[in-house]
Amino acid sequence: MNIEWKDIKGFEGIYQASNTGEIKRVLSQRILKHSIIPQGYHYVKLSKKSMLVHRLIYEAFYGPIPSNLYIDHIDNDQSNNYLSNFQLISHRKNTSKDRSSKSGFTGVFEIKPYSNGKNRYIANAYKNDKRKHLGTFKCKIEASQIYNNYVHLP
Repeated sequence: MNIEWKDIKGFEGIYQASNTGEIKRVLSQRILKHSIIPQGYHYVKLSKKSMLVHRLIYEAFYGPIPSNLYIDHIDNDQSNNYLSNFQLISHRKNTSKDRSSKSGFTGVFEIKPYSNGKNRYIANAYKNDKRKHLGTFKCKIEASQIYNNYVHLP
């Protein structure tokens, strides 16, 4: 992959963002060290101001983020700030992904306790901003497989 660098808006000629997840100071060509906030997102300090790395990279390459959309890390790895790992999604979809992460699987939600005292898992998916209930399962891995099969259909 070729590394591409773009100026960061508001810091043109001072800082640049790469398509591989790095931020650098233009004059010294020094790559800035990332720090991590409690939610797992990476940030850097630009002129003493803390800024989220994924937002800097996205905006450097695509421009401002519409106020009704959020940057999603497609692979759910907040340390993977490659430009190719970003997509814009609605608040609804972003909230759904956040809730599902508690089960460890996108699209899978834990129900507890079930009538027999054991947990069950629901699989839900969104296509074209419409929710589809895919079923209730005894195992979160099975629920995840059903979810993945559904979302990867054409």
